[in-house]
Formats: sequence, structure tokens, C-alpha cells
Amino acid sequence: LSQAAITIEAGHTQTFYAYFYHLSGGMQAQRDAKIAPRLMDRGLWEKTNGTSVLIWSFIFGCFVILILYHIVYYFMTRDDAYLYYCLFVFSVSFPFLTLLWDIADQPENNAILFFSISGLFSVFYFQLNRKLIPLATLLPKWDNILKKYITIKTVLVIAYCLMYWLTTDIFMILGIYIPALLVEIILMVFLAYALLKTNNRIATLFVIGSLIAWAGMFISVLSSDPSSSFTPQINPFKFATPAYGFELESLFIANVLAFRARLKELEKKQAKDALILQLQENKELQTKV
Repeated sequence: LSQAAITIEAGHTQTFYAYFYHLSGGMQAQRDAKIAPRLMDRGLWEKTNGTSVLIWSFIFGCFVILILYHIVYYFMTRDDAYLYYCLFVFSVSFPFLTLLWDIADQPENNAILFFSISGLFSVFYFQLNRKLIPLATLLPKWDNILKKYITIKTVLVIAYCLMYWLTTDIFMILGIYIPALLVEIILMVFLAYALLKTNNRIATLFVIGSLIAWAGMFISVLSSDPSSSFTPQINPFKFATPAYGFELESLFIANVLAFRARLKELEKKQAKDALILQLQENKELQTKV
């Protein structure tokens, strides 16, 4: 996503030279590097750039509000579901920052931030799934599967970070990152099917929220032209399509958390009313005796 805007006056000819610094020190670095120039009216560029900033300010503003709101709830209730929700929202939002801006001082450090945080997405997603539903009582077999996968994925993220620091070859990470991502997609599909079969309302809502995010990803891939759609200033709306999906998913799961909290309050009230009724019946029985 590296890009540079250069202004050229109409009718003028200029020569430019580019120096390429490849993130890979292996075979990938031997491939030819190419520049695909795109001509764009300066006024239109500035307008779309302003639109891009506005869109992403709104998206990240929503993510920050969701994290702050639910971290307060975590400290109030000490419910792990709120903590993993905050970590989940962070893991889906932070990688977009690394794509849009250079968070780190070097491009390779920016790349490792993207792969490590996005790699932990499934860890926080499955932990949120376990705590929110909860799987231990609803689907104990799946709970054990996810616990093992969470451990394995955490080790893999640590492994490819160490691999990068030892080899300085960012493309070696893809040998672990992409297969793990494919396994996660398959795991999510089968888990969604198992959750839907339980007819549990919270589980069903969680699946619906997840489907919204994946819908955003697939729409982005299917409707995009790689030469333009993934450049923020050229097509800011399409570039942000995956973020729309994750934003809606985060909001949807936030509502699931609120619904779960209301159910817990209702259960406590029902238990309290049942206890009061039982005490009244005991008192009446003692009076009769």
C-alpha cells in the first residue's frame, strides 16, 4: 500500500527514479519490482483523501468507544467476556492502522505488527466465544478443541515473530500465517454449524454477528479491482469494506453482551423471587404447625 503523490503541471515531462526496499531477504526479493502510475486530477485526489480520512476517523472512533465502554464493564463485573471482547475489537481494528499508516519506524516492523496482531485475532475471537456462550456447558467437546487451538495459535504467532527476527524475511511468515488462516476459516464454519444446532439464542446471535464480518470481507474481494480498490485515496469506500463488516460485527456482539447481561439479571431476579416465595411458604407452614 506504499504510495506517493507527485504533482505534474499539464504539458510538462518529468523523469523519476525509485529505490525499492524489499521486506523479504529471500527469493521474493529477486523478483522484478514494478510501479503502476495512476494519473488523477489533483483536486479529486485531495477530495478523496479527505473522504478517506473522514471514513477512517469514524471507524476508529467507533472501535475506541466500544473498547473503552466495555473495559469499564469488565472492571465493574470482572466478567472475562468483556475483556476478551475488548481484545477482539483491538485485534480487528489495529491491523487496519498498520495498512493505512506507518505505525512503526521501519516498514518491516510495521509488517510484523500487522501479522502478529491479526494473527492473534482468532485467539481472542475463540476465547470470546468460549466465555460469552459459554461453550464449557453448551458444547464441552468444542470447548476443548478451541482451548487446544488457542494454545497452538499463540505458539505459532510467537514462532513466526521469532522466525522473522532471526531471518528478517517477512515472507517466511506467510508459510505459517496463510495455512493457519485457512484452518481458522474451516474451524469457524463447523463451529457456527454446531452453535446453530444448539438453538441457543446467544449462540445464534454470535454466529450472525460473525457472518456480517465475513460478508464484508467477501464483498470487498469480489467487487474490487486490485489496481484501485485497495488504494485508500482512489477508492476510499471500497478500501474500507472489510472494516465496515468488522465494525458491524463488533456492534452486533456488543448487543449480544448486553442481551446476555439482561438475561443474567432476569435469572437473578427469578431466583430471588423464588427464594422469597419459598421463605413465605415456610413461614406459613410454621404458622399452621
